[in-house]
Amino acid sequence: MYDLEKELSKNLIVYLDGEDYDRLTIENWVTGEKQEVKSEVTCESAFLGYCIDSLRLVNDNLFIQWDVSAGQSDTEIKKSDWVKLQI
Repeated sequence: MYDLEKELSKNLIVYLDGEDYDRLTIENWVTGEKQEVKSEVTCESAFLGYCIDSLRLVNDNLFIQWDVSAGQSDTEIKKSDWVKLQI
């Protein structure tokens, strides 16, 4: 597990999950409830973590700044996502 963001007041953690760390997951570590992040953004990097430029939990949303060109080009191509928390 690669943890990327925490919100201690809401017991939330955002991390890369799965055998190949290929799923971005939000979890409430007290209740065990999980939400897998679905995104329209695709990244060609072998490791999903290289595609995440930054992320932040903001109120009831997860903001993600993607670098979709990670490892593929010298020119960065950024895209943003807002994901509504369902947990």
